[in-house]
Amino acid sequence: MKRRNRIAIFLALGVGGVLAASELPAYWKPELMGTRIVRAADLRTIDSQEGSMQVYFQAPTSTLLSLGLRRVTMEPGLNPYPARPHSQPVEMLLVVEKGVLEVQLKEDDPATERLEAGAALFLAPNQWHAIKNGGTEPVTFLEMMWTSPGMNGEPDYPENAVNWGRPRRQ
Repeated sequence: MKRRNRIAIFLALGVGGVLAASELPAYWKPELMGTRIVRAADLRTIDSQEGSMQVYFQAPTSTLLSLGLRRVTMEPGLNPYPARPHSQPVEMLLVVEKGVLEVQLKEDDPATERLEAGAALFLAPNQWHAIKNGGTEPVTFLEMMWTSPGMNGEPDYPENAVNWGRPRRQ
């Protein structure tokens, strides 16, 4: 039961930024993130049975509706996302710092790509994917996600209120 709870928490944190943002009221104008320094000593580590995560930031900027950066460490054979391939309405960049990350890029094809330290992966919006630690040691990677105006039907920014991926009203 504890493992399920931890998986649910890790999943909620990983996808929560994207999904929760879509529930924000359209009239709410979030504060834009300006120039920011995030020191390693200021990061809070969130631990789970699968590994750990540190969030550097998650906020809109002057040109993006949402920008997030986090560092994820996963134990061998584990996965911070749903085990099945899924997609998200964001652009994503993964950079492997150490270890081996296995990436499945097709919903109906179990073939995976192995990304070793120094490798990077860009995922276009709504690209099916699943990731897991494919090595025998913990894998650590940086994950950056963002949503741009117009990418998923969002209005121009900043003239209109930020709607964070909510469908445009016709």
